[in-house]
Amino acid sequence: PAPCHHAHIFWWPTPCPSSMPMSLPTHTAPPPGPDGLTAHLQLELAQLRTELAQARQRQERLLQDKLKAEEASLAKSQFLANMSHDIRTPMNAILGLLRLLQSTELTPRQLDYITNTESAARSLLGLINDILDFSKVEAGKMVLDLQPFRVDRLLRDLSVVLSVNVGNKPIELL
Repeated sequence: PAPCHHAHIFWWPTPCPSSMPMSLPTHTAPPPGPDGLTAHLQLELAQLRTELAQARQRQERLLQDKLKAEEASLAKSQFLANMSHDIRTPMNAILGLLRLLQSTELTPRQLDYITNTESAARSLLGLINDILDFSKVEAGKMVLDLQPFRVDRLLRDLSVVLSVNVGNKPIELL
């Protein structure tokens, strides 16, 4: 074999590649368009532009939906706060009147009715306060107010409220 004048790491007993005729592939690329891109690349670019436009539209719709949801949440919180206040005021008046009534001469049966009514009114006022607290939580303005309470009174009040739902069922709440 003839010595090769190219720098090779290995010596091959074949003729030097520069002395061999080369054949090139016969396929050709599609002609470029006016902007220098092939038709295939132009199609892919158009698809990417369409997908990008659709993604921007989705993002805009999501942003609008988020703003609407935030506005609705604010309106709901304001409604709950106003409603809670408007109901709490007359409920406090009812509780005050019940306390005044308890200081008068009553039969044991009347006193029991008034005590149960006061307990139910206090439970309703607690529910109203919970609704107001919920709106405060949503607004990020909730502050915990730790108060002592008597478990026996809580359970008695609960039994009064639940006894209304018992009706004629053979259940006794103690």
